[in-house]
Amino acid sequence: QTGFDDAKAQKKLEKQRILDDTGNDSSDFAKLTIPSTIGSRTILEGVDSSRDEGSRNSTSNFVIDDGKPWWTYFGQKKDHWHVFKIAVPNIVAFLAFLLNETLNVAFIGHSDSATTEELAAAGLGNMMQNVFVLSVVFGLLNALDTFVSQAHGRKRMDIACMHLMRGRIVSTICFIVIVPFFLFTDKFLIFVGMQPEVAAHAASYNRYSLIGLYFFLQEEAAAKFFQNVEQPEIKTKIMIATSALHVLHAYFWIYYMELSNAGAGIANSITWCTSCAMMNYHLYFN
Repeated sequence: QTGFDDAKAQKKLEKQRILDDTGNDSSDFAKLTIPSTIGSRTILEGVDSSRDEGSRNSTSNFVIDDGKPWWTYFGQKKDHWHVFKIAVPNIVAFLAFLLNETLNVAFIGHSDSATTEELAAAGLGNMMQNVFVLSVVFGLLNALDTFVSQAHGRKRMDIACMHLMRGRIVSTICFIVIVPFFLFTDKFLIFVGMQPEVAAHAASYNRYSLIGLYFFLQEEAAAKFFQNVEQPEIKTKIMIATSALHVLHAYFWIYYMELSNAGAGIANSITWCTSCAMMNYHLYFN
């Protein structure tokens, strides 16, 4: 009862303060609530009845206790630092991932035996991997951002791990669906009007990449798990390490062995299998 009276008194004082500042009568801000507190500042929500009847029921004013409107509030420095620590590792990890695709094209382009068709095929192979794999699987695994983070916030790591395994099942199903597009890349590209020689080189790239694609999807599910339990730096370290190793793989298979697009696919598979092994090591032994 005492707590209820204190909250009621605080509500009355805040309402009176707003009325004193605005000069409105008691009908203004008729529905005044205190829904939440951000940092050390209280957010107040009220309906401004001084507006015309058409907008009275649809427009809400949010007022912070120091008189500033809500859109000028950016939180405390520690809140910014917390976001910064989570965001930057994710940015670095994704840049490292895209670096692998760039290295494949670069080594094919610098190969003495490479043709224009082979270089074009590398771009087509990367495009198909981005469209049929990244856009689909990344979109599905984004559901872990909600489920795993909620379970982590509730200190229920058993539920978080259950969602991780569900994500892996979904990734496996997606892999099964994707396999035909990679096995018959040449037929698909010829069907949409690509040159047969370019389509054949792109098919070679995708077929050899298919070997490690399953492990890449499993690695991404585990990476999503770590990101949502506030350990994004694990993926960052793994991606930096495997990208550095990818330089050696790409040089050996593309440039030294002169396997062109097939060598790029082999380099991809080795890099993805390595990153999956490292990610699962952290997952099971961390």
